[in-house]
Amino acid sequence: MLPRKLYNTEDTQVSVFELSSNSTAVVGIFRTKHTSALGACRIGNYETSDLAVTEAVKLAKALAYKCAVAGLPCGGASLVLASKASGDDRLVLFKEVSQILNSFNGKLIVAGDIGTTPADMKTVRSNSPWVVSESHALDRSANTAAGVIAGMKVAARRFHLNPELRGVTVAVQGLGTVGYRLVARLHAMGAKLKVTALTRQSLEKAATDFGAEVIPNSEIYRAECDIFSPCALGGIINPANIDLLRCKVVAGSANAQLADPDCANLLATKGILYLPDFVLNAGGLITAYSGLTGLEQPEIDSKIAALGDTIEDILHLAELDKATPYRVATVLAERRLAHEHR
Repeated sequence: MLPRKLYNTEDTQVSVFELSSNSTAVVGIFRTKHTSALGACRIGNYETSDLAVTEAVKLAKALAYKCAVAGLPCGGASLVLASKASGDDRLVLFKEVSQILNSFNGKLIVAGDIGTTPADMKTVRSNSPWVVSESHALDRSANTAAGVIAGMKVAARRFHLNPELRGVTVAVQGLGTVGYRLVARLHAMGAKLKVTALTRQSLEKAATDFGAEVIPNSEIYRAECDIFSPCALGGIINPANIDLLRCKVVAGSANAQLADPDCANLLATKGILYLPDFVLNAGGLITAYSGLTGLEQPEIDSKIAALGDTIEDILHLAELDKATPYRVATVLAERRLAHEHR
């Protein structure tokens, strides 16, 4: 068994594993009484193990909230890899990830996330049963995009825009697996698209396939649009760029979009409606859960459609309580988690 260091934060059990190739794995499991916790496995070049621990704790909490608001009977978790491994070393690394998962004996189940590849997760899947199936992994991106669109429709009605998003201008930041599927669906619905991404190839493809207007990455916050949709890394909404935004709504698939919870208040002060990301992007987690329970696509679709209803309820309560939707969604998640521990 790989050596493990254990310690707890206020809400999260943290396990740190020192792996080969100067790599570190951090597992975070947010407080839960459920038998299993669903987690995201991501890899990055974290400068210190403390940064990886911070990321793991934050991600586990976000996924716990996501499970709570989506009504899924499982906990939230994370598996964060601080590593520069490549080639054969990377293969060994993900075999060690399998060992980590096996050591939790079903308490921790993961799906691939930022930085991982299908080949990485195939290696894990070949050596451990505690990983989301390949078919469900492929469906996660499409179903995440579907949840985002369900929320966008609710927001569109609030601003008297076309409820089917026809003619609505959406600026999408990030054209990864979710962002690209989101753009494809929005194009099919008749939305007007502005896009930015780090790779020229994905930008050119979006422009060719969907007639999207390409915006320089540094200018995306200034892009005039109805909906700004962050679909890349988290923490990108901050006090500096909130002043630049020229949109009515922020609604995207990225996790933990706010650099700080106070940013929700700043957005509201500017009259911008922020749809809480951990509600909006729960479609991927619902899909991962379906891979464990055998839910069929019609049942998945029903749960994703219900995310739009949840957003509607959150917005209604926010108006009644004179609170931000982010605050209402956070309280909702905390109450459901508290009920779980009774």
